[in-house]
Amino acid sequence: MRRGLLPGVVLVFLFASGATGLVIYRLGGAGAQPPPELGGEGVQFINVPWADLEPEKAGRAYQLDISDAAIGALRLDPEQNLAVAASQQGGVHKPQIYGVAFDGDRGTSWWPNQYLCAQFSSIFHCDADYGFPGTVNLDLKGGYPLDRIRIVSGLTNPLRVARNVRVYVAAVAPPLVYDPDPFRPVAVEVRDNREQVLEIALPSNEKVGFIQVAMGEHNEDWEVHEIEV
Repeated sequence: MRRGLLPGVVLVFLFASGATGLVIYRLGGAGAQPPPELGGEGVQFINVPWADLEPEKAGRAYQLDISDAAIGALRLDPEQNLAVAASQQGGVHKPQIYGVAFDGDRGTSWWPNQYLCAQFSSIFHCDADYGFPGTVNLDLKGGYPLDRIRIVSGLTNPLRVARNVRVYVAAVAPPLVYDPDPFRPVAVEVRDNREQVLEIALPSNEKVGFIQVAMGEHNEDWEVHEIEV
């Protein structure tokens, strides 16, 4: 990830007290000069570093770049795979099965379950050739302005590429217990794919916090190495 600081933010609060005089609190700005009021009689100066977050008191930083001196917006590298960090934070539904699709390693493989909707219609419902055996669900643990996802498949054999894929996105993750049916509305669908590295453009109107990728019905091996966000 490439990180960059926007102009540093430093907050200064001044409180007057009849008993102790002036108390100045500075949040951040550890390397800055002390306030000019410090030389006055009865003046206290307390510098609180940004980095001293206390998780046990619900302190946390979200998409911020924090140093002792300043705080700024976190800049993300467009080529960084956000799915890896989300997976490490528990964002993959059923990680023991699907986690390999989000591990950041194109050398590993997830083999989507083979199924044909006509054969299993008495067991589960299909939505336009897509059923729950082919769904993978990822909670990104935050909202991001995504413009694409990448599905890497069939690297060891071009005949094993994921052929039919559709993508659902949402601002927040829904509650998940079992493998859910494919969600609607569909953001993007790709049919008869032949690309080993399939880049799928996403609508970029809103921030995305949840992604479901559904693999269509099939009765041959599809080898998915990575789903990159």
